[in-house]
Amino acid sequence: MLYGVSGLPLYDWSHQRWIPADVSETTAEGDFYAYGIVGSIGSGQSSIHVADVARATEKVITVASPSPPWAGGSPLGVRIDAFEGSGVYFSYPRMEAYPEGIWRLNVSTGTVSALSPASGVMAVQSGYAWLGRVDSRDPSPPRYARGGEFFDSITRLDLATGTETVWYYAPGEAVVVLGFDGAGRPLIGRDSTLGSPEETFRLIKTPGDTGTTIYSGPRLWLSNPLADDGRLWFGSYRGIYLWTATTGLRKVFAFNSNTQPYPTMFPAGSCR
Repeated sequence: MLYGVSGLPLYDWSHQRWIPADVSETTAEGDFYAYGIVGSIGSGQSSIHVADVARATEKVITVASPSPPWAGGSPLGVRIDAFEGSGVYFSYPRMEAYPEGIWRLNVSTGTVSALSPASGVMAVQSGYAWLGRVDSRDPSPPRYARGGEFFDSITRLDLATGTETVWYYAPGEAVVVLGFDGAGRPLIGRDSTLGSPEETFRLIKTPGDTGTTIYSGPRLWLSNPLADDGRLWFGSYRGIYLWTATTGLRKVFAFNSNTQPYPTMFPAGSCR
């Protein structure tokens, strides 16, 4: 039996089975996935589990909590950001904030390396970390009374060199990395206010690009974007949506529910 902590299962085409992991937690070929377990309060340790899909076995590696520790003396969990080659990239979530710091676990040796102390970590992919930032040029950066972190710009950090490049800046608006297309380019969501009845998603192809609009209009509550051979799939409580550069965004499967909380349908694996 396979175990995991992801809230969204993924269909693994290579092994023709469902696995309890997000796409970012699996290797490219789908042979392995990783998930984190936070240690007991005060232990100062957590563990990363590396699962072999074909054999349904696990390798458990203990990792030390970052120093200084987070609130309460322990981190809030272990977030697996990417599983690439023999390395698992991970971070530690914080209360009402994005993770601060990026580590890499060498699965073969069990060695953990600290890669960056960067804050506002939204995603890690292909040797880069995508970070939220507040640009000093913004006269009215996003702030909300309920607390939490909000950013008006997205930067890309090269984990090998430490070079940080601004990819997107939207003065006065809250922006977030939602996912990536098949070429590893970020899909960024924008809200003019936290409770806005509208949403905008853009695909950013180069640093400073204004972006290709995927959708802009009344909220469809699009979620869980998944790239697939030049296409982007989205989930929603209204159904499944598909975007291509030729057709734009369209609903390809309708799903309606009047129950609360509203269930969401989402893509769970690339089509072949």
